[in-house]
Amino acid sequence: MQVREINLTELHLAYEIYKYSQNDITYKEYEDIIYQAVKENYKIILAIENNEPLAYAGVRVQTNLEFRKHINIDEIVIKNNLNKIDYYKELILYMNDYARMNQCSDIIINKLYNINNSEISDIKALEERYRIIKI
Repeated sequence: MQVREINLTELHLAYEIYKYSQNDITYKEYEDIIYQAVKENYKIILAIENNEPLAYAGVRVQTNLEFRKHINIDEIVIKNNLNKIDYYKELILYMNDYARMNQCSDIIINKLYNINNSEISDIKALEERYRIIKI
């Protein structure tokens, strides 16, 4: 599995995963919003396996009074019918390295899609291990 930041020419890959968020949004709407968000330092991280996108994180480096300089993950979306914990963990490991590279102390997650009750305890354990703050 490869986890990496994508560029705007690969937006169609990101949209394929973002559709699993259950937000009813067309590709054109998605593209317009992303182009605006990129101006505000938004980046898209994908987990890809065998050239197929499987997990999505929309992130930005931010600074505020409460968390100082931190990674803000606006959303994480994982394709249905997968072992979501493995993909979530890969995204978090990548984000942990990304935070260190950007000299950030915390990782904040705003929205996590497609997680069921049986996966919550595993996710909480990962969040504690990697100092994730969930809003």
